[in-house]
Amino acid sequence: MTEAAIEPYVPLEEVARYFAVSASTVRVWTRTDRIPYIRAGGVFRYKLSEVDNALRLAEKKPESDPRQLELKFDADPDHDL
Repeated sequence: MTEAAIEPYVPLEEVARYFAVSASTVRVWTRTDRIPYIRAGGVFRYKLSEVDNALRLAEKKPESDPRQLELKFDADPDHDL
């Protein structure tokens, strides 16, 4: 029986390299809670699979909920909008 491999937490710089973005982009994602992280000893650490999943989910979210669109109309046919 083999144990499942445990994914290590990696530093911010490795996340930036993996996703081909700047370290400051990863900091923004962290600060805005766009990606999951832990903070150990004042250092942010990430699991690449969790970051990847969070970014994929964020990609699929619509900018706004179309059900929330406000429709404006005027019942007076002589009124120009």
